[in-house]
Amino acid sequence: MDVKLPSYLIFLVCVTYGLHNASAQTTTTVPELKLSTTNPDGRKCTRTYTTCSLDIGGKIMKVRGEKGDSGYRGPDGVPGIAGEKGEPGIQGLRGNPGVKGEKGEAGVNGTDGLQGLKGEPGENGKEGLQGPPGIPGLNGRNGTDGPQGPRGLRGEKGDDGLPGMPGPHGLKGERGEKGENGKTGPAGPKGELGRSGPPGSPGSPGVCPCSLPASSLDRGEFSDSDFGTVDNPAEVPCKSAQGAIKSDTYHLGPPGKDMEVYCNMETLETCLRFCFKTPECNHKSSKGGSFWLNEMKIHMKELYNNISVDQLTWLRDRSNHVRQTLKYHCWDSVPYNKYNVSASVKLWSWNDVVIGPYPTNDSPIFYSVPEASDHCEEGKKEWKSTIIELQSSNVYRLPVVDLWIGDIRDAENQKMTIESTELCFG
Repeated sequence: MDVKLPSYLIFLVCVTYGLHNASAQTTTTVPELKLSTTNPDGRKCTRTYTTCSLDIGGKIMKVRGEKGDSGYRGPDGVPGIAGEKGEPGIQGLRGNPGVKGEKGEAGVNGTDGLQGLKGEPGENGKEGLQGPPGIPGLNGRNGTDGPQGPRGLRGEKGDDGLPGMPGPHGLKGERGEKGENGKTGPAGPKGELGRSGPPGSPGSPGVCPCSLPASSLDRGEFSDSDFGTVDNPAEVPCKSAQGAIKSDTYHLGPPGKDMEVYCNMETLETCLRFCFKTPECNHKSSKGGSFWLNEMKIHMKELYNNISVDQLTWLRDRSNHVRQTLKYHCWDSVPYNKYNVSASVKLWSWNDVVIGPYPTNDSPIFYSVPEASDHCEEGKKEWKSTIIELQSSNVYRLPVVDLWIGDIRDAENQKMTIESTELCFG
């Protein structure tokens, strides 16, 4: 039988039934009780209870019925306290590739990578355009004589050229006619006293001194005071001076072109003395290697500006040897290197021959450096000098017209200048 009672009456039924049987037992049980309830939303729920207990005199009366239907899900409870971190789970399977994302912004430039291996030679490129004209090069040395060209048109008369080299000896000519008597030579040394001769015949009457024969000066002899003066220059070199003259300065030369010279009567030489120096040359102003002074626009021919080609030719024609003395002024510059001869200076002669400190197959002539006058030293930061001497039996070799510098070092300041102190013909 279904009994429809509110839920709170269940408790009252159990209490009443328990009190009625209180004397018989502590726990009172209702065999079966069904209660039906209706929820607010109109759904009907029937529950059957089989046990109802009541605590009498300090004991609890319990009522136990049959297991009812599952109730509705209650509201979510308050979140519990976070538990301890569990152990890592097993790695899951690899997921499928995601959808390609949008292109990101350019990143920061990375550092330079290592240099790659040398690649194979590429194919020859196309011929490039013609470049601009280069800087004019330096004047080269005289080349060898080429073959004779065809005869050209007759040109205007040019300036006098430099004297040429002496030609080969010609064939012996026919005997010439007897020439006139030459001038009286210088008096010979005094002979030994001869034996007394026989008495001579009486002499003629004496004459006045004003009628004596011409003096010895009319016979080509000179005194110290009248040989090679400015007003009366001599037309012979010093070695041809008649009479006793001392070593000194005189004037002589071809007619109308006399020059001031020094007569060294100990060596019988006619000497030209100069007082010019070349401009100062700094080695660092060169192109980093050895060089000739002409390449630096320094011309040694300017040292001889006070003498003409005609005067040189006049001296050469009357001489059989020539010598020259050069003075090399130095600042940390060494003209003659005893330990590195290849760095020593080289000289360019008047007739285009290179002259070094030793003879070679190409040039038997060489210069010398007197040890007592060699004061140029490597690293010397002050002006010093070295004397360079050279001589030749070929009078057309000198003077020197150019100088090669080979002492090029990694020094702070190397410089030099040079002068020709003496040029002598004998």
